[in-house]
Amino acid sequence: MHRSLNNLLFRLKAASDRDPEKFALAPARDWALAVGVFLAAVSLAAAGSAYLYLAVNRNEAFSLGAPESKKEAVTKERLDEALSYLEEKEGRFERILTNKTRFADPSK
Repeated sequence: MHRSLNNLLFRLKAASDRDPEKFALAPARDWALAVGVFLAAVSLAAAGSAYLYLAVNRNEAFSLGAPESKKEAVTKERLDEALSYLEEKEGRFERILTNKTRFADPSK
């Protein structure tokens, strides 16, 4: 039984490809491979497009997840805090622009 199954598999393989080492030119085999790869790529692209199309139609593509339930209100204290941070940042920027560098310039 085992020997006949091996013999059958060997005959099927030999019938499907006369060149087991794949050294000889076989245009039919090459074209079949190219067309198969092309059809697989087109099928994959079509499936992805259909998935995206259906997701957009259900408005799932643009949802950001669970909606935020708590939003923080803008208060005067928070505004003053933000303004003081920005003024401090502007002061640091001006100091960096006006102060000389402490290291030697390698281009001179």
